[in-house]
Amino acid sequence: MAFLPSESKRYPARKEMASLQDISISAANNSLSAFEFRLMIGFSSRNAFTLPERELIDHAGLDSVVYIPIYLLGLKIIVSLAVLAFLVLLPVNWVGYTLERSEDLTFSDIDKLLISNVPEG
Repeated sequence: MAFLPSESKRYPARKEMASLQDISISAANNSLSAFEFRLMIGFSSRNAFTLPERELIDHAGLDSVVYIPIYLLGLKIIVSLAVLAFLVLLPVNWVGYTLERSEDLTFSDIDKLLISNVPEG
């Protein structure tokens, strides 16, 4: 198709991949933003977890009484899986050697944390 620009003009190739330091800076920025959000808005929702059930129904309705235990259960599951991932899965992926043995593959430090770095078997 002659009317479409070439691929190289539409999507220029990236010159380098994000380094582990770049990703760490982004994560720190996101954490700081989340903390700032919690300071400005989040402390007002703390009362919903400490109110007696009857007062919560009167104030926010029955939906909130049903929603809060479901929310807390999901939070417990996510936190426990995150701890498992950081303590077990990340070190296993980091010490893998599959990416380093590939001859025609370009990878960065962050790629060592992916499942593709774990050998088969």
